[in-house]
Amino acid sequence: MRLLEARIRLESPAIITTRRTERGFVKPSESIPGSTLRGAIVTALLREGRVSSAEEESRKPTILASPAYPLHPGGRSLPATLFMWYCEKCREAVDLTRDLKESLLTGSEPEIRLTHACGEPLRPLYGSLIATKRLERVGVRSFRATSVAISKSRGSAVKGMLFDYEAVAEGTEFWALMLAPDALEEVKEMEIFVGRGASRGFGRARVTFSPAPLQSGEGGVFIALSPLTPLGEIEWGGCRVRLKRAFGRTLRTMAGWDYVRNAPRPFVSLVQRGSVVVAEVDGECGGLLSVGLPVRLEDFLLTGVNALIPVSSYYQLLGE
Repeated sequence: MRLLEARIRLESPAIITTRRTERGFVKPSESIPGSTLRGAIVTALLREGRVSSAEEESRKPTILASPAYPLHPGGRSLPATLFMWYCEKCREAVDLTRDLKESLLTGSEPEIRLTHACGEPLRPLYGSLIATKRLERVGVRSFRATSVAISKSRGSAVKGMLFDYEAVAEGTEFWALMLAPDALEEVKEMEIFVGRGASRGFGRARVTFSPAPLQSGEGGVFIALSPLTPLGEIEWGGCRVRLKRAFGRTLRTMAGWDYVRNAPRPFVSLVQRGSVVVAEVDGECGGLLSVGLPVRLEDFLLTGVNALIPVSSYYQLLGE
C-alpha cells in the first residue's frame, strides 16, 4: 500500500453542502468528506476497469482517503486545533498546541489561557480551517442559484418545482491524503465527479497523485485530521489504536448514504476535526493512520474518519 497526496481541482462548480432545506441544498462545505472523495475515486476506477467490484471494495476497502481541504496561496490548509485562538484587537493568533504536548503526555490537565496579553478575550479557532504558520483562516468561494426540476418523462420544467443550491466555485483546489494499492502506481491523474448533480455537469474535477510528504505510526499526541469516532480502541488492517484521552467537541450526525445498498447509514457521534488526541499505536499502521481507520457500525462501514497525524507532522503539512 502507498500513501499518496491527492490534489483536486474543480473544473465545474461542485454541490458539496452541509445542510438540506425544503428549498434545496445550501451552506457549501469547506472541505470534501473523505468518504465522498473515496467514492468518487473508486467510481472513476470502476469506470476505467481498474477496480473489479464496487461490492467487494465496499466490504474490504483497498482505497481510503482523508477529508480534502482547500489549498491556499501559502500552501495546504488544516483544521485548527482545540488549543488555537485569535485576538480580534491585536489581529494575532495564539497557538499553545506544542506547548501543551508534554502535559498531555503526562496526564496533566492543560492550562488554558482565555485572554490575550492585551487583556482582550480570545476567540477560538478550533474547527475552522487555517493555513501557514501565521494561522490565516481559509475558506472556499461559492455562489447560490435557483434552478427548476426537470420532468424525466417530458424533458421539460416542472411547474412550481423551484429549488436552491449553493456550489463551490470552479477552479477551487483541494488536497488530501490517500492510501492505495501498489497496483495503482501507474495512475498519476484522473477525472472524477464529486458531490451532487453530476448528471447536470456539476462536480467535474481533475485529481493528480504524488508521494505523500509524511508517514505516521508511533504513539503519542495526535491531531485529528478528520472527525473521530470516540471509541476506546479502533482496529483495522493490522493497525490498533488505543485512545487514552481526546480533547474536543462531540457532535451527532448522519453517517451518509450507502450507494451500494442504496440506504442511509446510521447516526453516529463524532469528535470534531482538529481535536487533540493522546493515543497508543500498535501493529503495522504506516500511512493507514493518516487516512483514517474505518469503523463498522450496524453492519455499515464508515470511512473518512479517525485520520490522525502526529503534532510534528501537522506543522510539517502547514509548511513550518
